[in-house]
Amino acid sequence: MDPETREEIMGATYRALREHGYADVTMQAIADESAKSKAALHYHYDTKRELLLAFHDHLFESFVERLDDAEAAADADDPASRLTSIFERLLSAEDDDAHTEFHALVLETKARGPYDEAVRRKHLRIDDHVRARFETILRDGIEEGTFDEAVDPEETAAFLWTLINGCHTRKVATGRGVEPVRRQLYEFARTTLVADGGAHAAEVLPE
Repeated sequence: MDPETREEIMGATYRALREHGYADVTMQAIADESAKSKAALHYHYDTKRELLLAFHDHLFESFVERLDDAEAAADADDPASRLTSIFERLLSAEDDDAHTEFHALVLETKARGPYDEAVRRKHLRIDDHVRARFETILRDGIEEGTFDEAVDPEETAAFLWTLINGCHTRKVATGRGVEPVRRQLYEFARTTLVADGGAHAAEVLPE
C-alpha cells in the first residue's frame, strides 16, 4: 500500500471512530469518511479488526513523531529543556473539542486491553516507549549533574508517565482541565528532580 492511500484510510478511520466509537464503528462507516469504497478497504484489510489494529500502529507512529518534534524543538544538550518540551507536548492546557475527543478515543481503546491481548500489546508498546524516553532524559540529566543522583530514573519515568496518563483520563471522564496537575508536575520536577545548584534547570522548568 502506498503511503498516500494508508494516510487516507487512517484519517477516515480516525474520523469514523470519533463519530461512532470503537465498539460500534463499521467498515462502511469508515468508507463513508473516505474517498475509498468499502470494497477498497477490504482489499487492503480483510477485516475491521485488522484495520483497527493497523490504526493502533498509526497512532503509535504519530505519537512518536510528536515526541520527536518536541525534543527537536528543545536544546539537545539540556536535559531540563528536553523534559520541559516533552511535558508541554504531553500535558498542554489545550481545551478544544478535538483534543478531548482524541483522548476519549485513546481511553476507549485502552479499556479493551484487558480483554484483547493484541490491543494490550499495542498500548504496552506506547507505554514502554514513553517510559524509556523519560528514563533516557533523566539518566542524561543525572550524568551531567542537572538532576539529583538520588533520583531513580526507571521508577521516576514510570511515575511521570502514569501521572500524565491519569490526568488525561480524568479530563475525559470529568471535563476537568489539566492545568492544576501540570503546575504540580513542574513543582515536582523543580523540587525533587533538579540537583542542588541546578539553577539553570529550575529556570527552564516553568512556574
